[in-house]
Amino acid sequence: MKFDFIILGATGMQGRIVARDLLETGYSVLLCGRDKPRVSHFLRVYKKRTGFKYIEATKISTIINAIKYSKSDIVINCIEGDWNYKIFKVCAKLGVNCMDLGSEIPVTKKQFSLNNIMKRKNIVGITGIGSVPGIGNIMLRYASEKFDKIENINLGFAWDSNMKEFVVPFSIESVLEEFTDRAPIVENKHFKYKNPLSNVNKRYHRYIGVEKELLVRHPE
Repeated sequence: MKFDFIILGATGMQGRIVARDLLETGYSVLLCGRDKPRVSHFLRVYKKRTGFKYIEATKISTIINAIKYSKSDIVINCIEGDWNYKIFKVCAKLGVNCMDLGSEIPVTKKQFSLNNIMKRKNIVGITGIGSVPGIGNIMLRYASEKFDKIENINLGFAWDSNMKEFVVPFSIESVLEEFTDRAPIVENKHFKYKNPLSNVNKRYHRYIGVEKELLVRHPE
């Protein structure tokens, strides 16, 4: 069977969200990860359009074998960002398109080094398809076509966190880094670095209310 997509890290939080969206839209998907029970519902409900392969990021051969098995030319990488360069490199070697959820800046720069190889093979590699700026950029592109002129744009990411119980919105490692790593911002055409927790402000959001906001470093 040839799958439309292969998801690496499909058993994680983000991977399951991607899998659900693709499967509900009607695509066939090869789910790859380490914890099969987490996707057992998908495998049962969409058994004619799904499959599962065990992979381990530290054993790159398992990823290579899974991509070859899927026969798909689109790899969606939802594994922790530390592995993004190696997976980009594998996809470039195999001649398949790849997208991921974003890397740290040093890893992103290494991914850019594969640009010429991917161009020669006529494949696409997109890093940083997260909420912001990934989906945010698409929304802004659509909105910008409705205006004659745009002077300023405020782009951010917010959700209703006014709850008593703490819920991790994504990788806890990424959350801790965003609260502690200095954030690079552009002021007067120059980069400056600011401590996130020293630059907290409050802003009102329609449907959500007043939320605290802080600057975070974002490789994208």
